[in-house]
Amino acid sequence: MTDHPGDQTDSSSVYIEVSRSEGVIYNNDYRFFDQNTLEELPSNSIYAKYEDADLADMVIRLNYDIHIGSIGGLAGKIIAFFASIIIASLPVTGVLIWYGRRKKSKKRKPKRELVGHQSA
Repeated sequence: MTDHPGDQTDSSSVYIEVSRSEGVIYNNDYRFFDQNTLEELPSNSIYAKYEDADLADMVIRLNYDIHIGSIGGLAGKIIAFFASIIIASLPVTGVLIWYGRRKKSKKRKPKRELVGHQSA
C-alpha cells in the first residue's frame, strides 16, 4: 500500500496555522509539533513563525495577498479587479485596432490643380 498526501504515518507532524488578522495570510504563524510528544519542531521554510521571517520570506508570503488584492482591504480588491479587466482587454483591443488598419483602403492623393488653369 502506498502513502497518499494527508495519510498519517509514525513520522507525521501536527500542523497548526494561527491567523493574526482577518482577510490576509502573509502574517500567519505556521507551527509544527511532534505527534507523540507535542514538542515544537523547527521549520526552515517560509512557513514558520512570522517574526522569524526575513525580507525574502515576507515578499514570498505577500505574493498571494497582492495577487488577489487583499493587502489593501476592499479598496485593494477593487483596484485589482479593474486592473485585471484592463489587462484582459488589451489583446482584444489590439486585434481590433490591427484589423481596422488592415481593412482600410488606401486613400488616393488628391490631384493638384494646374496653376493658371481655371475651371468653368
